[in-house]
Amino acid sequence: MRFQNTNIEFFDEYKRLDKLCSEMYGKSSGGVTSYINDMELVPAFQAHAIPEWYSTYDRLKALRHIRNQMAHGEGSFDDYQCSYEDIEWLRAFRNRIMNVSDPLALYRRNIKNRTQLQHKQQSKQSEWTGKVENRNIYSGSDNMPPSLMPGTTIVIFVAIILMIVYFFLSLMV
Repeated sequence: MRFQNTNIEFFDEYKRLDKLCSEMYGKSSGGVTSYINDMELVPAFQAHAIPEWYSTYDRLKALRHIRNQMAHGEGSFDDYQCSYEDIEWLRAFRNRIMNVSDPLALYRRNIKNRTQLQHKQQSKQSEWTGKVENRNIYSGSDNMPPSLMPGTTIVIFVAIILMIVYFFLSLMV
């Protein structure tokens, strides 16, 4: 009898999580599946940067399987034994989603932060490029960022090589 109550509680908690995920995706059902599918789309090198990514993914898939067996399996509802830990995990995961601390939320935050950092670096690069274009190349390079120094050196080197080639070509004519 205890398993029956635990199974009912598990099933109800799963439905709450699925409803929350469905609302996130603008769907009427299948929210947990959509969440899992989104996790599968994230490249492995980015997923590794998110704490508990793989354990969450594995647990969601396992609990979805239990729920699907309870709802659609050949045996009776009571044949499937879930634990109170499963119920607690579903509750904790639903809370993580609501607090925007679930793996996909952390992934999206990382992407947003990375994009903002790239824009900031591009802006800083544009600022430096503007400063370099407006100053005499021989006025000193104390304020130039190190990333521009090799480029300037290469340009000067190529100019010298071209002058030498031009000089020798003019002697041959």
